Amino acid sequence: IQDIIKASKTTDNALKNEKTIRIDAVIKEIIKNYEQLAKKKNITLSLNLKNVTYKINPELLKHVLSNIISNAVVHSKKNSKIEIICNKNQLSIKNQAERPFKKEQIKNVFAPFYHLENKDYQGSGMGLYITKLLLDAKGLNFSFDTDQDIVSFKIFFKDKGKIIK
Repeated sequence: IQDIIKASKTTDNALKNEKTIRIDAVIKEIIKNYEQLAKKKNITLSLNLKNVTYKINPELLKHVLSNIISNAVVHSKKNSKIEIICNKNQLSIKNQAERPFKKEQIKNVFAPFYHLENKDYQGSGMGLYITKLLLDAKGLNFSFDTDQDIVSFKIFFKDKGKIIK
């Protein structure tokens, strides 16, 4: 119930307090929270980040990116690589999952309380649901694709970010 209340409050505030912020800086800040787990799993974090600014609520962006990056690290195979690319058109996070997705899992991945089985981690199943609500509230398009065990999450910037020289 707390997760549902949090989801409602978060989406209500999604368009308030927007600021022009550096997306690459936020990504680097969030990555720090997952470096230990990535190291423990011997996961290489490959970053290709342009200095992009975008007008968005900083808390919305942090929440979305933290969830996507957390999922990538938690559900990645040991000894694999997570690739994060950010440019003025989009943000892409790609990883190699421990297990390939089944069709029914892909259909349900954004449903509330849905989570993949992982013996080392048990989430609430609200993360991608809240991520979808926030991106929808901001009007940002996104995609979630899988090819065998490769998972790719992309966010498309509708007004295009601005590159800082």
